[in-house]
Amino acid sequence: MFRTRLTFIWMLLAFFGGHSSLLAENQAQIKPKNSAKRYPPKLRFNAEAFRSFEKNYIDTRQKYNFVYQNVIFDSVGCTLNQLTRPVIPIQLALNLAENDTATAILVAAKAFLDENEPLFHANSKQVVLGSLNDYDEFCAVLFERAAYGKHPAAGQSRGKVEFIVEKKTGHLYLLASTMTRIIGNLPDSATYPKNKLYDKLKDRTLRFSLGQKHIKFTINRLETIQLSRVCVYEKKTFDDIYDSHGKRVERRLVSDEPHLAYEVIIGEDLANPIATIFFDAITGEELAIDYPEPKW
Repeated sequence: MFRTRLTFIWMLLAFFGGHSSLLAENQAQIKPKNSAKRYPPKLRFNAEAFRSFEKNYIDTRQKYNFVYQNVIFDSVGCTLNQLTRPVIPIQLALNLAENDTATAILVAAKAFLDENEPLFHANSKQVVLGSLNDYDEFCAVLFERAAYGKHPAAGQSRGKVEFIVEKKTGHLYLLASTMTRIIGNLPDSATYPKNKLYDKLKDRTLRFSLGQKHIKFTINRLETIQLSRVCVYEKKTFDDIYDSHGKRVERRLVSDEPHLAYEVIIGEDLANPIATIFFDAITGEELAIDYPEPKW
């Protein structure tokens, strides 16, 4: 999925009442005791945290006086998973006197994040802009988590929040978030020897498809491997929910494991990598491979 983007088709489906593939409400088991001693820590449903989130949501709803027909919480991550099908939409304050429309929407979306940080577990200084897409009547803004605690956040599974805003009015037609609450207990630094990663990757062949193009790449030279940085990679587990026709309508977050990780870039042109591979920086476990996403 991630670097996940909402396509324009996805936007229209959400606008007319379709289901999102982002995280939805999940009632998982309460976090086990003594989890502070475990690595990696695991984020699960926590009743106290969810009650706090609900209170913050009620405060926000009263502040903006909005009504949406489709409201979905992520009860594990304690974030506002989805608002769609507005009856009385949130209206973002667009300063069109000093900015073009897209810039005004970007500024207003950042202000909304700052004003409602408890719903997203991040403010505008803790996210980066993932995309800004300008459509005929709407503008879509996607932010991605830049930091997890004191470490950089990385990988397509990291938290995101998306705004789809009507350009003429500033009405928020869709708000979707996967920005889970942050849990601590991560080590301060990596301990797994970096040189062992080269042994894991040597002579490995990667195969994937990008649109209609099928790509094969063999890692046969050290120059095609770059240990970029130590970061946090969120390894998430979902339940897929299907309707009576066998169509997946929801992905419910069950748990989220933040790992201290090495981000390893693979490719001949490291500025445009073939893949990014994440290894646990404590155990050496391979966590995930992120391939480039199609550009819409």
